[in-house]
Amino acid sequence: MGRSDTQLAVRQASLHVWKIVVSNTPRTLREILPTLFGLLLGFLASTCADKRTIAARTLGDLVRKLGEKILPEIIPILEEGLRSEKSDKRQGVCIGLSEIMKSTSRDAVLCFSDSLVPTVRKALCDPLEEVREAAAKTFEQLHSTIGFQALEDILPFLLKQLECEETSEFALDGLKQVMAVKSRVVLPYLVPKLISPPVNTRVLAFLSSVAGDALTRHLGVILPAMMSALKEKLGTSDEQQEMLNCQAVILSVEDEAGQRIIIEDLLDTTRSADVGRRQAAAVILNIYCSKTKADYTAHLRNLVSGLIRLFNDTNAVVLNESWDALNAISKKLDAGSQLALIDDLHRDIRIVGNDAAGEHVPGFCIPKKGVTSILPMLREGVLTGNSDQKEEAAKALGLVIKLTSAEALKPSVVSITGPLIRILGDRFSWNVKVALLETLSLLLAKVGLALKPFLPQLQTTFTKALQDPNRVVRLKAAEALGKLIAIHAKVDPLFTELLNGIRTSEDSGIRQVTELTREGLMLPLLFHLSVYRSGKHIFKE
Repeated sequence: MGRSDTQLAVRQASLHVWKIVVSNTPRTLREILPTLFGLLLGFLASTCADKRTIAARTLGDLVRKLGEKILPEIIPILEEGLRSEKSDKRQGVCIGLSEIMKSTSRDAVLCFSDSLVPTVRKALCDPLEEVREAAAKTFEQLHSTIGFQALEDILPFLLKQLECEETSEFALDGLKQVMAVKSRVVLPYLVPKLISPPVNTRVLAFLSSVAGDALTRHLGVILPAMMSALKEKLGTSDEQQEMLNCQAVILSVEDEAGQRIIIEDLLDTTRSADVGRRQAAAVILNIYCSKTKADYTAHLRNLVSGLIRLFNDTNAVVLNESWDALNAISKKLDAGSQLALIDDLHRDIRIVGNDAAGEHVPGFCIPKKGVTSILPMLREGVLTGNSDQKEEAAKALGLVIKLTSAEALKPSVVSITGPLIRILGDRFSWNVKVALLETLSLLLAKVGLALKPFLPQLQTTFTKALQDPNRVVRLKAAEALGKLIAIHAKVDPLFTELLNGIRTSEDSGIRQVTELTREGLMLPLLFHLSVYRSGKHIFKE
């Protein structure tokens, strides 16, 4: 060991002493081999870098000097060391095996594989993590030396150990350690075995954390297997654990290619005729959208479109999971991303509206959820978008109101009405105002009484719009006022304001529309007035 020291002076002095004391090096080495290996194993597992270097050099020197014929004498010593109660010795055995294989030919390793393989197997299932980690590096060296045979000799044994309660935890970590050093060769071997029914998502989840980019190559077969496994566990006591396993796998994927495969495959499966597979795909998609830290901005359009399409699904699980996924996406988006989606969002809402065939869209009518999953995007469009985006967002919002039940809309009334009133008070093109007025009219028709807190602002906004230079804006304002009167408790001031507007306006077009508005309000007024005298007074005017 002194002859393999890191310091030159020590090596020279040791060599000098060795030549004086020892006459036959091979014979002497064989005599001191057990004692020497006892020291080496401790050095190999030492935290001191110098000790590890000395031990590794010594082992290499031993194999070179004594030749491969010394292996039958070394391996039993190593096997005995693996049974030691001292963890550093067991760790040293693994490091020692690696060093020996580095200095030994492939044929020699193959000859002694019957002795080497059980040693590596046992070390990979050792109770101590440091030993398992060292054993994984031994496996790496074994694979580098004998190739595929190492996989066949070691991995099936570890998979079998997973079935044993006493060793399953250690064997699972042993697999993980092996994956950490040789994922590109280990994963292709393991995946077909793990995805065969019954699918072992527990092991897949554990290994995915160290698989790295190698996992992406196998997502095409792993995802369908995971969905099948989750489908079987939905509604059972194992559902939560299965979901956690699926979560571990998909969240370990961070590269762009992997993201694309996950999103596209899951969205494709949500179109399946098999309701169980649709449920499983929707659940995993929700987990991914909610939990991943990866940037999936490039896939936003596909995600939003695919999720909104699911709002017409007949299955409650699919509806709720797709709603939650879209809600998670909406919360993560910045203003710029929200505005970029307005046109596509409007198109997708039109599509689900057409598919609903005049009925409410189920995904907009989920109790306690309603339209809040898409509302932030539409609000952003109304408040901060350019003129085209404001118009598009307002029209999309109007369509959502049509496709949603009154009960589901009520919790969102404040969030919808406030931005519409605010933007109507600003100077924008007539087509923006028309879209906003139409949306408010639809909201009044759907949830009129829920808008009572906004009566003063709505009245002011609508009567101001009656003075707009554009005739279409004035007509839409008149239509909105006609709906507002149905929930108005005090209409006298409103009619007085309209009459004053007719008298003072110099624009004949404005006067004409205001007259039409007054006439259009007569019928609802007669129905809702509580005091006939007030009505008589207004008619007289």
